[in-house]
Amino acid sequence: MRIVAQIKTDIAFQVKHGFYLAYFIIAIIYIIFLRFIPLDWKETGAILLIFSDCSFLGSFFIGGIILLEKDQGMIDQLLISPLRISEYILSKALSLSCLATLASFVILFASFGPSLPYTSILLAVFGCSLFATFLGMMIAINAKSVNQYLLITPLFVPIFFLPLANYFSLPAPSFLEWTPSYSTLQLISGFHSISDLAFHLFILSSWIFLFFFLVKYHYERILSKKAGV
Repeated sequence: MRIVAQIKTDIAFQVKHGFYLAYFIIAIIYIIFLRFIPLDWKETGAILLIFSDCSFLGSFFIGGIILLEKDQGMIDQLLISPLRISEYILSKALSLSCLATLASFVILFASFGPSLPYTSILLAVFGCSLFATFLGMMIAINAKSVNQYLLITPLFVPIFFLPLANYFSLPAPSFLEWTPSYSTLQLISGFHSISDLAFHLFILSSWIFLFFFLVKYHYERILSKKAGV
């Protein structure tokens, strides 16, 4: 399948350019950090680390990847390539989300062992990384340079982190509980019922599908203009 071959290509690119090495070093730093903080804060510290870093890993890297491929004319080649735009988008998001999920598992397993609800945690990281990568792709395709991408991206950071107020029961609008960030936090922290798990997976999945189709539409429109359609 084309999508599988493209994912392998993207992972090989990420390994070659040091993404996996960088996150191996970061994971070691986080593991050491979690070993030295007080036990009362260890779980909360882990949740915040996984949420703020690993879950949004895709948005950190995707800007540089897309801008590099724009400069090299690789995105324009999608006009004549057998690879579909949807496959191109999914490959980028899935490969980076695999890295985010792997990094999260290593950090948490080294810090807590097998005692955590890894199914919900890793689903949350994988899903949130997909969402963040799709958002990053939307920004990157319009950015002129990496510097511009880095200037624009922080404008969206408050939107991601506002649901932390709801999570810690601080004064905050209730509609933030319908955001992908809030559902990610809930999934990372574990559940007492299957209904809660299903509800937050549904919310997170809905945002993922919405942004996938937005990115797909946006990229198709840009390539159509280049082709003069």
